[in-house]
Order: sequence, then C-alpha cells, then structure tokens
Amino acid sequence: MNVPTANETQKNETRKLVVAAAIACVVLLSTVVIFWRRDQEHEQEQQRAVAVAKELELESEQQQERERIAANERAQQQALEETRQREKREKEAQDAAVAFEADRPSTARDIGELESRVRHRRWDEAEEASRLLGSKFAVVLRPESSLASEQWVIDMHARLAKQQELIAADKERRLAKERAAAERARQVAEKQAEKERAVAAKREAAAAAMEAVCGTKPDQSGWDGMLLAVNRFMQDNLDDPSSYEGNGCTVPELTRQHCWVSVCKFRATNAFGAKILQVKKFFIGRHPTISGFGKVIGVSDLDE
Repeated sequence: MNVPTANETQKNETRKLVVAAAIACVVLLSTVVIFWRRDQEHEQEQQRAVAVAKELELESEQQQERERIAANERAQQQALEETRQREKREKEAQDAAVAFEADRPSTARDIGELESRVRHRRWDEAEEASRLLGSKFAVVLRPESSLASEQWVIDMHARLAKQQELIAADKERRLAKERAAAERARQVAEKQAEKERAVAAKREAAAAAMEAVCGTKPDQSGWDGMLLAVNRFMQDNLDDPSSYEGNGCTVPELTRQHCWVSVCKFRATNAFGAKILQVKKFFIGRHPTISGFGKVIGVSDLDE
C-alpha cells in the first residue's frame, strides 16, 4: 500500500481549491450574466413602453388634428350654407317686395273687401281672406325686405292687423257660445240621466217589493217548458194525476194584481175519462220555503 507523501497531499488540496475557485467563478459569472440579461430585458421593455407611449401620443395628436380639420370644414360648410340661405331669403324677399309693390292696388282692394266683410259679419269669408293677406304680408315684413320700413306697407299692415283682431275676437265669442251651449247640453243630459236613474231606482224598488210579495220568477222545466209550480199543483189537484202531460207554459210575467201570470197547455182525463188538451191561465205567488219554485195561487180560463 502506497502512502501519499506530504507533497502529494498538498498538491491534491491545491487542485481541490483551484476547482472550487473555478466553480465559484463560474457561478459568479453566471449570476452576473443573469442579472445583466435582466437589466437588458428591463431596459428593452422600458424602451418599448416609451415607444408605444410616443406612438399613442402621436396617434392622439393626429386624431385631434383630423378632428380639428373636420370641425373647421363643418364650420366652413355651415357658414357657407348659412350664407346661401341668407342670400336665398334676401332674394326671395326682394322678389316678393317687387311683386308686392306691383300688386299694391290689388292688395289695397283686398284689404278694403276684408273690412267690408268684417263690417257685415261675414266671418268665415273674412277669416279666409285674412289668412291669405297675412301670408302675402309675411314675406315683405321680413327684416331683409326693402319694403319692411315703407310707410305705406306699415299702414296697410296696420289695417290688416286691426281686422285680424276683430276676427279673432268674434271667433273667441263664438267659441265661448259653443262652450256655453255644450255646458248647458251637458247639464241637461246630466239631469235627464239623473231622472232616468231615479225612475230606474223606483222600478227596481217596486220590483223588489213585488218580489218580496210574489217571490222570484218561477222556474220552468227544461224538458217540457212547464212551470215547476204548475206541475206540482196539477199533481196535487187532479183526480187522475197519472194522466197529466204538460205541453209548455209561456214565460211568466209579473203583475200587480195576480203576481206571476203564465198560460200553460196540458193534457189530462176529464170526468168522463177522456184525455183532452186544456189551456189555463195560472197565477203564481211566492213559495214559502223554496226560492224560484213558486206556488199556484189561482187558475182561470183564458177569457177570464
């Protein structure tokens, strides 16, 4: 067995130290490289962020510039349109002024006829003439019209305005009369309705009083149309109840004298044993216990 010498031992230790130092250097260098790369990446991100911010700012400025240009164009278009409209109104007013001045005698005559219609209370004709003259004056009274300040135009328009006031006052009077007539008609209708309600209430009260004495309307059989009260009465009073056949009753009518009255047809055997058709008038009153059933309180022939 070879025992290493002190010199070999020292060399081994030195090699270990060198390797350890080399490893430490590699680790340190790797760490430095990592941090350097991180710094580079962070710087690049900052540069990209700054570039994006500048790009957005530039785009915003360009957008604002485009909006400003568009706003200026709209303002110019609007100003141009307003100028065209003003020139159009001025031309229309000028043309209307020329036509109005040429038609001055006719306008004066129309105003005279309007005054005549108002004096004679021909209000419908006056209102239509006033409307037409008002349309004619509306154009020449514009500020841009050359006739707006002419005294003869002002005087004619004053005459027209006076007639228009009279027409409006008469129209208001007529409307007031119509409103008053409508109110009177409403009051009359309300009173009539109140009277009708009172009459209906009296009828209902009378019917309720009659019903309290005579009972409700007697029920009819859905099979043969006979009144149930008549069927019961015939079964209780015939000598041969088995021979009874009902042939229907008229709708009961409420009367003051006999309560409910109905005409009924039926067949039954007589005293000679012959089965004959009979027609009787039945008077039906209130049943003591069953509502709507009724109770026969009298019978008579049709001519009685």
